[in-house]
Order: sequence, then C-alpha cells, then structure tokens
Amino acid sequence: MNPKIIEQLLSIIPRNQTTESAISGLFFYCAENPSSMLSYVQEPSVCIVIQGEREVCLGFECQSFANSDLMFCPVNIPLSMNIKHATVDNPVIILSMRLDLAVIREVLATMPPKQNVDEYYSGIKWQLDSAILSAFERLIDLINYPNDIDFLASLIQKEIYYRLLSAQQGDKLRQLVMNGSHTHRINQATNWLKNNIRKPMIVEELA
Repeated sequence: MNPKIIEQLLSIIPRNQTTESAISGLFFYCAENPSSMLSYVQEPSVCIVIQGEREVCLGFECQSFANSDLMFCPVNIPLSMNIKHATVDNPVIILSMRLDLAVIREVLATMPPKQNVDEYYSGIKWQLDSAILSAFERLIDLINYPNDIDFLASLIQKEIYYRLLSAQQGDKLRQLVMNGSHTHRINQATNWLKNNIRKPMIVEELA
C-alpha cells in the first residue's frame, strides 16, 4: 500500500474501533495495541490488512494475513481474530468492503461465461494482486475528495468486483450471485439466521 495513503488514513480514522468511511460500505479498523482472540461474525466482504499483520481463525484453521493477502468472505462467517504486534507508532490498519450482490450481478452480466467453475473452493485467503490493490488505493484516495465520492466510488467499486471476478479464485464470487449455486444457498441460509436469530429454528427446514 502506498505510504502516503497509510499516512492519510492514520490522520483521519479513530483508533481501536471499527468505523465506516464517507464511502458507503467501506470500513476501517486501526489497532494500537495487541489483542487476544476475538470472535465475531464477518458479513459478506473483502478485507485487506493495509499495515501490520493479524491472525484469523476459521474453526480450527488459523492463518496470518499481511499486506500481500486479501480475505474473501462470501457469506456470514463466524471467525476469530487476534493481533500480536501493534503500537501507537506502528498500528495495524484493516480495510473491509461490504459486498454489494446487486452490483456484482451487474458486473458479472457484462463478462463472458466461464467454463469449469470451481464451486466448492472454500479458502478465504487470496493473493492480493497489483490490479486489485491499485483499485483499492484509488477508492481510499477518494476520501480526500468528498465531492467526487457519489460519482466515482461506485465506478471504482465496480472495477474492484471485475478484478475479483477475474482473479484466479474468483469462481467463489461468481457462485455467490448465481441462483441455485452451493454458495448462493449458503448465503441465503446464513442471512436468514442473522435476521431471525431469536426465532425458533428447525435445522431440517433451514437445510
């Protein structure tokens, strides 16, 4: 990530809390201190560690994420996270962008169909390539130009979705918005659970 962008973010985002930016669906978390394992439900999103490193556990599988990685969560996923190294002078900065399924469908409709889609790829750790990173840098830079956000943010986010769909692991994102796919059905089930968590549930019916 461009050092100027990191400097910019450090001047505007609050510490030790998650905050939504002026760009809808774009969140930042800046940690000045190490943290123990924290459990939470990650909504459908893509996340990037802009500075530093964090450990994320999905079940019993734990992985480290640094600035060369992208975390892809296609559905509501229960995760645990901890940060081992963070200081006031060198905090950990994490970006999260909520997935807009309607826009992803719009972008996918303009792309040629793909053969041999790997529907069952389940990994959340992707390689953050230079094209995706460049698009995110331009999206973050828009925070400096609030009058441009309404027009340009949606265009850059469409580019990000295009890059993600075109990536080596992009089949999972394609499946997320294809009716009837395995991932789409899981997304429907997890959304129902999220919205009806206090209601009685019969597992067979949910399945």
